[in-house]
Amino acid sequence: MKKIVVVVRKPREADERFEIEDSRILVGSGAHCDIRLPIDCAYEHVLITLEADALVARPVLKELTMLVDGERAAERELRPGNVIAVEGSTIEVMAIDEVRETSRKSSPFRHLAIGLATVVSVFAFAIASSAHSMGAALAPPPPEPAPIPKSAACPENDRQLAAELGRQKLAQALDRQQRFRFYASDGPESVRMFTVAGACFAAADDEGNAADARLRAERMQAVIHEQFRVARVRLDRALTDGSAVQALQQIEFMRALLGTRDDTRAYVAWLVVLQSKVEVALANAH
Repeated sequence: MKKIVVVVRKPREADERFEIEDSRILVGSGAHCDIRLPIDCAYEHVLITLEADALVARPVLKELTMLVDGERAAERELRPGNVIAVEGSTIEVMAIDEVRETSRKSSPFRHLAIGLATVVSVFAFAIASSAHSMGAALAPPPPEPAPIPKSAACPENDRQLAAELGRQKLAQALDRQQRFRFYASDGPESVRMFTVAGACFAAADDEGNAADARLRAERMQAVIHEQFRVARVRLDRALTDGSAVQALQQIEFMRALLGTRDDTRAYVAWLVVLQSKVEVALANAH
């Protein structure tokens, strides 16, 4: 997890300082946004997400404008000193810090992960293969990627506002769905947005669009579930065949699908240990 420290400057208002620890930071004029800007901005304008070890900012919709250090950007990795400009307001990135967990429950898997991390050999990839074969039975059962939330609430109670937000969320979900081929993490995000869109349409008494959004969420979840299953099979095959590059690709893809949810933490930690061993193997091979 990372902590981002920003200073927000709005027209005719005092500067505000935010310290946020989250894998997803929403910027916009909506009351539910993590960083709320004046009404000139879109209801949801900029989304900052934790991807691998980087914080990446992008406009929520392609037609929205986001400037980073004075240049229009569709996507930008954030670094200290960057200034995001949105409709007259600015967000200056003061620091991006690693957050260490001060306490963690001990578990058999944690001891396994520590043990695996210390067993790297100079002839590396053979060790990665054996570690996988030894640890496969002990690894946590793989979680379901992009689960549809058991319940989703629309943040708007007014029917007209709920309908408007439903349309916006649907557009965002469709955009993320299109990007899924290039950015794996956008797949689970599209499921979440389809689900919220359905809840907002339902709050607006538009059951036709609500049912359509829920169906889209279910279908997208099925696609992600199948992609995750295929990636697991390819990872097993790559480890068996000794293909470090292929193994690394599948690990990174699976991590992007699982994100940073609490229910995936143990399995992701297992993937992280395996990834570190494969990366060492690649480095030693050269």
